[in-house]
Order: sequence, then structure tokens, then C-alpha cells
Amino acid sequence: MSLSTESGYPGGSRDTARAMSQDNVQVLREMYGRRTLADAASLMHPDAEMHQPSTLIDTDHYYGRDEVVRGTQRALEAWRELDFIPEEVIDLGERAFMRVRLSGRARTSGIKVEQMAFHLWTFRDGMPWRCEVFFSEAEALEAAGLRE
Repeated sequence: MSLSTESGYPGGSRDTARAMSQDNVQVLREMYGRRTLADAASLMHPDAEMHQPSTLIDTDHYYGRDEVVRGTQRALEAWRELDFIPEEVIDLGERAFMRVRLSGRARTSGIKVEQMAFHLWTFRDGMPWRCEVFFSEAEALEAAGLRE
């Protein structure tokens, strides 16, 4: 899986902040391309966080790499297969907004599902630290400080 598009950091000059934010985009690109959750989590900050939307059955928040992996594994239990396919990443400096297509098959019913999710990442020490998950694009854009 790879990111199909990216937007640059607002501003015209190639300064340190821009270079750092482009590195953040590269880290996300690599992380979402990893084959296993453990491999992906190895690129996260040790104190990584995942915050789920209240509309999910599992609305827990997870703190630390191992807990983020555990929380993701819990979410995957309902699926026979589920792919996270990043379709866009918008570089926001120390944050990144991602449109992620979820494509999978439910474990019990076998029904094929396609849905968009939105991940708002915050970086700490140059590593993905906090992931806020949204299923409403409007809510995600608002949280990111972006407008449609």
C-alpha cells in the first residue's frame, strides 16, 4: 500500500519546518506500507496514542505502541480481511491529515465493505504519536483546521 497523493506544507520557502514535515509524510508513507501491525508500530513514538470515534463499538483510547497494536487487533477481529489504503495525505507541519479507504470482508456475514476513514496524525520527536480516527469527513477536517 502506498500513498497516492500528497499536498505540500503551506508556504513558499523550503525551510527546516517544511523539510521536517516532508519527513513526516515519508514516515507515514512507510508506516502504512508495512506488512504487519508490529512493523508499522515500530515507526511510532513509544508513547503513541490512538483515539477512536464514539460511533464505534470499541471506543477505547489506546496509549503506548503495544496498546495501539492491541486496539487495532481488537478492531480487526470482526473482519476476515481488512486493508487500510491511504488515498491522500495532507502535510500540516507537525500534523498530517489522511484519507484512508477501508476495504474488507466481514468475518461473520462475508459481506464486502468499502468505507472512507480519516486519520489525523500528530508527530512528536519526528515520529507519529497521536492518531485520531474519524468516519465523518466534516468532523475530521474541522479537527485538522481545514475546510472543504
